[in-house]
Amino acid sequence: MRERGMRERDRGEMRGMRERERDRGEMRGMRER
Repeated sequence: MRERGMRERDRGEMRGMRERERDRGEMRGMRER
């Protein structure tokens, strides 16, 4: 179950991060990356 959540989190975060990085800024994307 941890592998499934980690994999889904990478997929969802990569897609949401790109759209949220523009709205929130690079500070959030740089911290998680």
